[in-house]
Amino acid sequence: MKKYYFLLAMLLVSVYAVAQYSLYEMVVYYPVENAISDDTIYDVGAHKTHGILHNVALTTDRNGHRNSAISFNGYDSYIEMDCPYFSRPEYCYSLWAKVYSNPYYGESQVLISIGTDYGVDHFLMNTNHYSLNDHLGWLGGGYHADRTHAIVDLQTPSKEGEWMHLTYRRDAEVLELFINGELVKSSDVNVQAPYFGDDFIGNIGRRVDGSQYFYGAMDDIRIFERMLEPEEIMEAYLQDGIPEPLVDAGMDQIISPSTIDVQLSGMARLYTSLTWRTMGDGGFSDIAVENPIYYPGPGDLSSEITNLILSCTAYSDDLEVITDTVRLVNSTLGIYTPVSDLKVSVFPNPISKNGSFMVESPTIDMTSIKQLQLINTFGQVVKAERPTVIDQNSIVVNSEQLPDGIYFLMLDGIRTSQKIIVKN
Repeated sequence: MKKYYFLLAMLLVSVYAVAQYSLYEMVVYYPVENAISDDTIYDVGAHKTHGILHNVALTTDRNGHRNSAISFNGYDSYIEMDCPYFSRPEYCYSLWAKVYSNPYYGESQVLISIGTDYGVDHFLMNTNHYSLNDHLGWLGGGYHADRTHAIVDLQTPSKEGEWMHLTYRRDAEVLELFINGELVKSSDVNVQAPYFGDDFIGNIGRRVDGSQYFYGAMDDIRIFERMLEPEEIMEAYLQDGIPEPLVDAGMDQIISPSTIDVQLSGMARLYTSLTWRTMGDGGFSDIAVENPIYYPGPGDLSSEITNLILSCTAYSDDLEVITDTVRLVNSTLGIYTPVSDLKVSVFPNPISKNGSFMVESPTIDMTSIKQLQLINTFGQVVKAERPTVIDQNSIVVNSEQLPDGIYFLMLDGIRTSQKIIVKN
């Protein structure tokens, strides 16, 4: 019975992990709320693609919060943005929108347009018998290198005065339109790899050629450089407010007295500023990037452990500072941590080195664990990762590429007495 539970748990883990982390993968995220200063809207996504505001106003969002959504007047309101990261073989546009009134017969209102001003772009529109009377209602589409295009549209008029969550995703095989988390239209007709043209730009609230202005309001504008899965789209629809910030300084690394430099692999999402600092005597190549190089000093190379701390000012109402720590562990000294009385069980055990194992505890809240580590019998860290949570008392660990041997489990730096045996 335990074996079947483990297989089911692995399926649940994949769904949980998708929902938990996918919404941090935006190449652009304009949450609007608390993200506007003068004529700038700040991007708290991966690349800090801040937008320039033109004649927009603030309005009430779908939750009744004042000054937390953007209002477009339909004739000269739009957001201008550079798009150096957006030319991708697949993508996804996601936002909340409310139409004040639908366009006149034969016309269109554009919510997002990315491409060039000579008619090669990718877009999300609200249409009213637009383009030879063919298109009606919400529409997503884009162009190919041969200047043909493909679209998917709803063929029913958009509802005026009602907030709707819209998601348009595409790759070289299919176009799909989701409304309020549900797939409403799909097409594989004339679909090829997307083409954006040369020197492409992005506009929100109008087409990039300066036409087809949107008359309505928008909020939580997100652009992804991949197709979100259906469960991810539903998660975005159900999400009430801004996701929690994420700061991960990366895995602990083993150094030796001969180490010259260490490549760090931090990650932060939904932040306004970022900085690294060290508790040792080394230096960083750049303290304001996620993955700088650290140059250990003499004290670092003679110490058992050196802590490097990644700090971010989170995008939130109170601009909270959040931190995470990565440790440089001296391979000649090892870590000799005291054994705790944390009660955990591991199964299967022994573990195949190409498999996975589950850790359970009736007393530990696994959702609060930030880092899981495995140490060998010399006290050296051989694996460190952010746990994949199944439920409040269970996590799963990937044991691929672990050499045969005996290991001890550590949770947030606290060593358990549980021995883990890996063998082929």
